[in-house]
This record gives sequence, C-alpha cells and structure tokens, in this order.
Amino acid sequence: MNATKRPLIKGIGKINVDLVFDGLKRLPSPGEELYASSFEPLLGGGVPSMLFRAAAFGAETELVTYIGKGFFSKFSETTLNGKGIKYFNLLPESYPGSGINVTAVMLTPGERSFVTCSDDFTASDDDVYRLLRGADVVLAEDGKYLDVYKKLRSEGAVVIGDFGYSEEMSLEKPNSSIDALDYYLPNLLEAEKLTSSHDPEEMVKRLSDFVPCPVVTLGKEGAIYFKNGVTVTIPIDSVTEISDIIDIPVPDLSREIVDATGAGDAFTGGFAYAIGAGYDVRRAVIFGHAAAQTVVMKKGCY
Repeated sequence: MNATKRPLIKGIGKINVDLVFDGLKRLPSPGEELYASSFEPLLGGGVPSMLFRAAAFGAETELVTYIGKGFFSKFSETTLNGKGIKYFNLLPESYPGSGINVTAVMLTPGERSFVTCSDDFTASDDDVYRLLRGADVVLAEDGKYLDVYKKLRSEGAVVIGDFGYSEEMSLEKPNSSIDALDYYLPNLLEAEKLTSSHDPEEMVKRLSDFVPCPVVTLGKEGAIYFKNGVTVTIPIDSVTEISDIIDIPVPDLSREIVDATGAGDAFTGGFAYAIGAGYDVRRAVIFGHAAAQTVVMKKGCY
C-alpha cells in the first residue's frame, strides 16, 4: 500500500530550547560542580519536533505556537526560519514573556535528566480554530482547545495527541484531552501512570475506553496498539518493510544510540504523516519506528 496523498499536518504547541550538556558521567550532588564535555543549544518541543519529522517524509506542515520576547525567542525564530519550518505566532505583541520552554538536558550514561522553566499562554478558541482548520491531521496540545479539536474532528480532520508525562495525568479528569483524540500515543511510563497497569495489552485496552485507537510505544520492544477489538504489537525491526517507499534511509540498528531525546516525538511525527497520507495503523506505526530510529542516532530532536 502506497501513500494516496501528500497530507497537510498542522500542530499547536510550545517550543522548547534545549540546553544540552553531554559527556557527564553522573549528575552532580548538591553543592557539587561537574563539567560536561560539550554544550549545545538545540531547538526542541513536542509538536515542533513531530512536525519536523512528518515533513521529512514529505508532509506539508504548519506550526501554531507562542513566540514572545527575549534571547531564546529570537533563537527559536532564527532556527525555525533556518530549517524552513512554517509557523504562526499566537502571542500578542503586548505579551511580556517568551512564550517558550527552556530546558537543561543533562546526558549521562544510559539516561537523561531535565530541568525546565515554562512560560504558558492560552489563546482564544477562535484564533486557534482559524489557524488549524483545513488540516488533514492536527497534532493537539494537552489541556487546551478541546472544543476546537472536537469541531475539527467533526469536519473530517484526524486529531492525534502525544502529551508527555505528568504526575497529575489521570483518566479520571473530566474533559480530558484524550477524549478529543482519534489517536493517543503515550510511552510506556505514561500509559502505566494512566492505567495503573504494567501489562501493555491491558494498557491499550483500558485506554481504548477513552480514545478510538491508543498506541503505546515500548522503546526497544516496539509499539502496541488496540483497534476494533484487536491488539497488535509491532517490533522496531519492522522498518525494513518500508525501506523501498520512504525517502530517508533506514538506520542501522546495530549502532549505539547517541541521544534518545525526542524519540517519542519523532515517532508521533512519522505516525501522523502515515495516517494523513492514507496508510493503515500498522504501517503508520512502522513509519513511527523509522522516524524514531533516525533521531536517536544523533544529538537533538532535529
């Protein structure tokens, strides 16, 4: 099955500027100073990273985001423009903050640690709808604009969410963002938190009470999804099945992972592209694996 169209994928979400400290053998103890072997500021953020990966497969993409004032905002604009990412800014000129997240990313052997400073803003539903309408696929922002997503779904858009981990995340909250989605793509830790289960099959079945098709990413074990009463697990080496139809090379799985930052976002970007292009869920998961495997072979999300 080949792609039937070039999809238009729009996403709304905040930009991250990731300040990446690499080469740390461990995290410092309180009061201790350690030296990293390298430092690099990189553009990140869930939805921007997802759109960048979708565009790598050939999707037309538009980012709806928040860019205010300050050094990191200028860095974000310069980087977006340099990478050819089309974006629309929801922040009014009078807004005093940056509108973005700034994260210190500390890479230690086999693990990553984060410290983030967040600047939050909520736009009007009318403005968000105006910028997102017309998309084949919409990548949603958690906790906001639920009525907009529901309206877009009623008009034929596919709405996908991958929201990240939070101690407060719960399926019991009224008007949960998950309720507005066609596909929800948590990782294993997030799915465990939401479902209180350690069994991936039970996780996706539980999540299917809230979203038509949940897809849980399992790291090196691949991904599992539940649709139409059937549970399916897709291993990461399945990317060989699409090596003849994608324009980016299939990575060498024998190589050591450089940086897993953004792997989940990349998966969602590849998945969103495939759904928008007309592929089925199984093939969309494989596109997700291919995108994730590409991003972990280098530093940063782009």
